[in-house]
Amino acid sequence: MVAAIITGCSSKKESYTQQLKEWKIAPATSALTPSLNAIAVTASDDAVAAANYPTTNWLRAVAPSTVLGNLVDNGVYNHLFEPDNEGNINEYFNDNFSKIPAEDFDGQWWYSADFTIPSGEAGKRVTLTFKGISYTGEIYVNGTKISNKYINIKDEDYLKNGATLLTPAAETEDYHTDGAGSLRGVADWDVYKTQFIGTMRTYDIDITDLVTFGRGKNNVKVKVTKPVYRDDLTYYWVDWNPAPADAMMGLTGEVFLQTSGSARLSNPAVASKVSFDHNNARLSFFVDVSNFTTSAVGGTLKAVVKDPYGNAVATVTKENIRVPADAYNQEIELRAAEFPQLNLTNPQLWWPYLSGDQPLYTVDYEFSVDGVVSDRLRHRFGIREITEEVNVSPYANNYSDSISKTHLSNMMQIYVNHRPVLLKGGGYCATDLLLRHDKNTNKAVVEYMMYMGMNMMRDEGKFFDNDLLDLMDENGIVLMTGWCCCDRWQSPGGFSKAERFVAFESMYAQLRNARKYTCLILWYNGSDDPPSIARQGVNGQNVEQKYFEIAADLRWLEMGANCSNGSAKLALLTDVVGGQHMDATYDSQTPTWYYYEPRGVYGFISEGGGGGSVPVKETMRRILPEANLWPYNSTENYNVWNYHTCRGNFNNLGQHVSFIDGTYGASATFDEFITRAQIFQYDMQRAQFEALSFNRFKNVSGFVNWMLNNA
Repeated sequence: MVAAIITGCSSKKESYTQQLKEWKIAPATSALTPSLNAIAVTASDDAVAAANYPTTNWLRAVAPSTVLGNLVDNGVYNHLFEPDNEGNINEYFNDNFSKIPAEDFDGQWWYSADFTIPSGEAGKRVTLTFKGISYTGEIYVNGTKISNKYINIKDEDYLKNGATLLTPAAETEDYHTDGAGSLRGVADWDVYKTQFIGTMRTYDIDITDLVTFGRGKNNVKVKVTKPVYRDDLTYYWVDWNPAPADAMMGLTGEVFLQTSGSARLSNPAVASKVSFDHNNARLSFFVDVSNFTTSAVGGTLKAVVKDPYGNAVATVTKENIRVPADAYNQEIELRAAEFPQLNLTNPQLWWPYLSGDQPLYTVDYEFSVDGVVSDRLRHRFGIREITEEVNVSPYANNYSDSISKTHLSNMMQIYVNHRPVLLKGGGYCATDLLLRHDKNTNKAVVEYMMYMGMNMMRDEGKFFDNDLLDLMDENGIVLMTGWCCCDRWQSPGGFSKAERFVAFESMYAQLRNARKYTCLILWYNGSDDPPSIARQGVNGQNVEQKYFEIAADLRWLEMGANCSNGSAKLALLTDVVGGQHMDATYDSQTPTWYYYEPRGVYGFISEGGGGGSVPVKETMRRILPEANLWPYNSTENYNVWNYHTCRGNFNNLGQHVSFIDGTYGASATFDEFITRAQIFQYDMQRAQFEALSFNRFKNVSGFVNWMLNNA
């Protein structure tokens, strides 16, 4: 099959690209499910890797998604699933999800896609980019196995302990831990640096010498190994969702093919400095150039900045840019100090939702070598300046003038264009457990937030879909993101050097991607703990030091805010807390609770809110059998209902139901209970938002509802 092509060549503002979206998959050895075992690959890797290896009996698949997502879409497990109340197959109905055998994913899985490259692109460099492989991949192009050549960290010494903010004079010193998960015991730098390891990384591969142009068919295959759930630096659902049987293995990010000349452009970003009176803006532009050839090239970068109406407002040309052979992501900067035309008068400023409009400018880049355009790139951006300070929530500090550096009342205040903004939002759970992307769902999420008067989303280490970030740019929903809690990301003190390599490369990839978007305002180094919390020791301090260095290298500290973590725990590296906390409430409360001092609403709450949320009856009937809808507390129904709650401490609706029944009395029917639940939840959320508005800027600066959408 020839991969579906989504091209970017129709406009001369960008170079030719195609997205490899359609694939075929098969188990690499065996599977428990008979229909999968019947197509299991028994040939050697060399035989399978060949471009003409037959895949006609493999299953159709898409990327991004997981192996399990593609199997579900192919109906592989329909025979195991209980039909829903309307007779349809729904993997999320009742306990269907738990019926999928994990043994189907004990072995590796093959992916295969065919593609063609137009003859008009002959003579150009061809780059294949993977924006997520979970967890390890072996990549073959037309039968040739690929080594991961282009990386950001070139020296093993970068992974060792050394100078930090606490120990600026420290010498570079080696250390050893065994590591965890797939990287346990992996220690050879020359081996792991060349492998494709890590879900959150971006992999760029020059395949120019391996492909044909014109009508000739090309093939790429990837042999994927699943992550060790919770022990690898990958996706983890914490207590939000059950663990998928495949641990979310597969091509979880987009796959792109791009052509260019000897120099390729990527990773654009903009930093804005806005005058206090909003009459002027000083812009700095950053874009990376790579040279995938064996000879250095010299070139010229031209940038044309256009306002939201398409009118050119600045044109900049930077000459004599030298790009060495094999240069990867070499930054080019265009600053107003060097190019005065980047000082804009009366700029149209970008604001969060309900604070103003969201005008978006564009910049069109052209990089030319010897007078010939080598690559083009367009970047859309908003002009806004993000600043922060940490002050104090007075009533949470008992109105005292003194303050401990670890006190919960330390409060981060975010300013946009020098104006304080009350951030109201929720913790985002990727809308599909099987990581399938859907533009309509993304649109619904943003519309849902705007309908509720929210202006902020917190993403905890899922980095799900750039289409969602585009919509957030367009509608003023700001983003706070960073690493996840409660899994391997939260144990940096135990990282081996191989794990540090994956973590640091992952941060380069994710922050480079996210900083393109105006909506990104804050990056977390950790979630529930700062990486340099005391119990992570000197190793944790060195990891957080590198996180700061990478953020600085990517100019993030010029573009937005950085926070050590979402709790009030002390980061030893900086000797400060981040100005957020997680000590309000996660569980259901009465509406009056949100006005009660000092526990209700104070500071910047990075996780908290109304706890459980009973869906409307239409949704309940989509996920629960009709026979188990009522009564909730009966022996035969209790576990059926609570299968669809979160995990851990949130594994039942006990407190939530006690408030509903305590407020309105025991319900006699399913419809009565659901109606009362909606009323109670409305009153509770209304009280929360009223308290936020009443206390804004003086006692509270932000609130992240945990969670935004039902897990």
